Amino acid sequence: MIVQTLSVSFPTMAPGILPGAMVDSLQGVADSGLVESPVPDPIIHLVQWIFQRPGWVMILGIVLGAAVGFAALWFLWKHRADIWTWLTTRSRGTKIVMGSTVGVFLLALLGMGYKVNHYMEHDNDFCRGCHIFIPAGQPFVRPDTGTYLIVNQLEGKHDALECHDCHTPDMKAQILELGLWMIDRPDMVPEHAKVPPTVCKSCHEKGEAKEFWEEIATTAGHRVHFESDSLKDKDVECLTCHARSAHRFVPVDSTCAQQGCHLTDDVTIRLTKMAEAKQSGLLRMHCAVCHEFAAEVPKLATVDSAGGTLRPGNEQCFSCHEMEERLKDFDPRRDPHSGKCGMCHNMHTNIEPADARKSCTTAGCHDDWERVEFHTGKIHRQAVENCETCHTPHAARVDASACADCHERVRGSVTGKVRKPPLPFDTTKALRSLSARPDPIGPHGKGDAPPDEDPPAAFVSPAPADSFEHAEHKAVACLTCHATSSATSMLNFETPRGCQLCHHSAGAERACAACHDASALTVAANRVTVAVPAHAPRPRDVSFQHSQHTELACKECHTTPVSLAPGAEVKGCASCHKQHHTEAEDCAACHAGGDIEAPHTPPAVAHEGCDACHTPARIAQLTPSRSFCLTCHQPQQADHYPAQECTPCHLDATPAEWRSRLVGGRGT
Repeated sequence: MIVQTLSVSFPTMAPGILPGAMVDSLQGVADSGLVESPVPDPIIHLVQWIFQRPGWVMILGIVLGAAVGFAALWFLWKHRADIWTWLTTRSRGTKIVMGSTVGVFLLALLGMGYKVNHYMEHDNDFCRGCHIFIPAGQPFVRPDTGTYLIVNQLEGKHDALECHDCHTPDMKAQILELGLWMIDRPDMVPEHAKVPPTVCKSCHEKGEAKEFWEEIATTAGHRVHFESDSLKDKDVECLTCHARSAHRFVPVDSTCAQQGCHLTDDVTIRLTKMAEAKQSGLLRMHCAVCHEFAAEVPKLATVDSAGGTLRPGNEQCFSCHEMEERLKDFDPRRDPHSGKCGMCHNMHTNIEPADARKSCTTAGCHDDWERVEFHTGKIHRQAVENCETCHTPHAARVDASACADCHERVRGSVTGKVRKPPLPFDTTKALRSLSARPDPIGPHGKGDAPPDEDPPAAFVSPAPADSFEHAEHKAVACLTCHATSSATSMLNFETPRGCQLCHHSAGAERACAACHDASALTVAANRVTVAVPAHAPRPRDVSFQHSQHTELACKECHTTPVSLAPGAEVKGCASCHKQHHTEAEDCAACHAGGDIEAPHTPPAVAHEGCDACHTPARIAQLTPSRSFCLTCHQPQQADHYPAQECTPCHLDATPAEWRSRLVGGRGT
């Protein structure tokens, strides 16, 4: 047994397959590989000599050897009777010697056959006889994935494996390979010993690796590719992605871009500037940098949910694109596109960030923009081709500043004629009033020069100030009030209801006094019916006094949606104040002091004839004593003869004597 140096002549073996420079480099790699031959030393040189002959010589030798062997077998078979007779007539010693010789020969033949078979089936050196294994780090290495003549050397845990642990040989294919090799046609060797997925699963899904594999199988990328019902994914196997480059099982960027997977006639992956590293030159971007293939998803999640995890979000984009630093006004919370950068920026096809504007009307999001009259009307159709004229990127909702960029011009000109003084940012109605204004007085004739200043009569007074203060509504988007469904941009609403839609929203949380001064409010009198026992109901005009209800929140009475007008029950006071004009009620309990002064002031006779309003039963309970008089005459309560009754001096009668005059105004 010797250690033989493998010597391969590439130009002879594989003409036209490899460039000359690479052949020279690979020749050195091949010559440096030591292949241990299973053939004993005396015979190896003969074997080498035979296999180094031209292909036609080897084939002719095989044909001649087969012919000689067939002739020998035919001769032995034809003379088998004579040979048997000759053998049986030999002496016992001769038979033993001859039998031992044949036995040793057969054992040697079997042993060599076993060793050769073991070498072919279990020794990687046999495969190295055809395949060149390139170690990592070689500068010229670009594995040949067509004929697999050049393959990567196994590394890591796979380095301890035999080739046939994964590549199951087929005898018919091996004979064909040997024949094609002998006739110097290695490029015609078909694919052989393809690795089925069961081989990967035998190690990676069983035994100690089972638990680890279960974690891998539930990641977003593996679930999408293994559980998808798509016809495109039905033939996906482990090596479809993990062996795109021979013996390199870490997926590379070309894995996803295989023809028929994620690279089609309609999708061309072009990373352009995204492949530039910030500090270290060019960086080869792997698909998984943005698409989180190994992201964990809940076990009960659907395949569609797992697919959604693979779609890059803001966090992936922001890991490279520091938008907060580049765009000072960038705020992801204002973005109406749910924060998905890829909805507009196609990183596979866009070259510049501005290319995203092309996707506004082609990505299936805003393809109906022409149906909006606002876009196609006479006013805005000139600017509609460039979405960014009005729609700021990353905050596509139009705000007041976007409109003001163009509409500030109405301050100084209308229909191309400059007006003095310039108008405020008025409503359309105010602008239309300019049509009645005369132009400045011009020269009367060719020799007359216009005056230095326009006379006062040249212009009428400026248009009336806009009732809507735009300056007070800077934070409100123009489209809140101006309709986008109209080609002329008319208002969405009519006043006052339109204003109330904003200013009366969430009324409970707004400070009404910020706009409404309670002391300046005038409330129309509301007529209510007062029912007095033993008398016909009487109408009475009652005015609501805000000052008497300061403990109430405005919303408790102002309940009508939008307008916040008081409801009918509120206007009738019945929503808070129950009907209390009954015989059992004590009027003085509520109508004390000033409340009872009004109906008892002159010309009414306040001290007699109470039965004009009150029942006799109620009057019978009254005695015009000092306390009774002080109900109205409170200022005299403290120091006006506190120990004396009132009636003896003021009515010339004792309280008992005056009591009879409370009824009918007549004494008894």
